[in-house]
Amino acid sequence: MRNLKKVLTLVLALVMVVGCLAIGAGAAYTDEANIYYEDAVSTTTALGIFEGADGAFLPKNNLTRQEVAKIVAMTLTGGTIDPSLYEEASIFTDVDGLWGEGYINYLAGIGVATGHAGKYNPQDPVTAQELAKFMLV
Repeated sequence: MRNLKKVLTLVLALVMVVGCLAIGAGAAYTDEANIYYEDAVSTTTALGIFEGADGAFLPKNNLTRQEVAKIVAMTLTGGTIDPSLYEEASIFTDVDGLWGEGYINYLAGIGVATGHAGKYNPQDPVTAQELAKFMLV
């Protein structure tokens, strides 16, 4: 019983240390004053989920369908996805050459991302219903 308490204490201490490292690991954005959830943004930046645009995080901008595709693909694969592997498999006519093409094609291939009439509309703002569908599927 004594050894179990020591092991649990050590594990708890390591978890706390790792948690502190992840919080401070994110990139500094030029619009940091506008970011309310700094710890979450810092952690997701360190994981490669968010990168920002031209050094800014732009927290007040709407998410596009293309951005959500990256977030969902990175979350599903634990950040291990290589989007370049999926750039040749476009089933949508409006994603060729976009930075999010690989993420969109990956999600379409596993049945998560859907479009309408052969289009994905990657630059459109994502709706609450679409986001819910992404998360549920």
